[in-house]
Amino acid sequence: MLLRMPGVGRPETTARLLGELLESESLGPGTRVLDLCGGTGVLSVRACSAGAGWVTAVDRSHRGAMTTWLNAKLNRQTVRVVCGDLAEPVRTLEFDLILAGPTADPERLERLCNQVPALLAERGKFVLVQAEDAVDATCALLDSVGLLVAVGERRDHGDGAVRAVTAIR
Repeated sequence: MLLRMPGVGRPETTARLLGELLESESLGPGTRVLDLCGGTGVLSVRACSAGAGWVTAVDRSHRGAMTTWLNAKLNRQTVRVVCGDLAEPVRTLEFDLILAGPTADPERLERLCNQVPALLAERGKFVLVQAEDAVDATCALLDSVGLLVAVGERRDHGDGAVRAVTAIR
C-alpha cells in the first residue's frame, strides 16, 4: 500500500518501468540503492522488499520526502530519506544501484549526469528512464563522464514514449 500526499507526483509508466528493471537486479544485504527524486517512495520500498540492504531516497520536495518516509514505515521497510536537490545531499556516499525518473530540464539532467560517477561504486549501475527524444543527449552526457551506456526498453507514456538508459561505472 502506498499513500500519496497532495503535491506529490503519481507513480506512472516511468516508475513501473524502473520497478521492473529493479526486480531484474540481484539485490542482497550488501547492496546500496539510491532512489533519486523519490516521490511516493515506490522504488525505495520495492528495493527494500527485493532484498537491498541499504536504501536511500532523495527528493527536493519536503512533501515528497515525507511521503517516501511514510510509505516506507507503512510497508515496514527501512529507508534513509533526505530532502535535497538531486545527489547533492549524498555526494560523499557510494551506491551499487542508482535509480532516477525522467527530467525534461537540460541543466538539471547535465548536473545529474555529472554527479552520478562519483556516487557509483566500482561496477555500479545507474538506471534512468528518460523521454525518448532526450535519450541521445542523455547517452552523450553519460558517455562524456566515462560511463558505459546502453539503451533499453521503450514504453508508451502520455504524450510520447520513454526509454530506460543504463550506465555502468
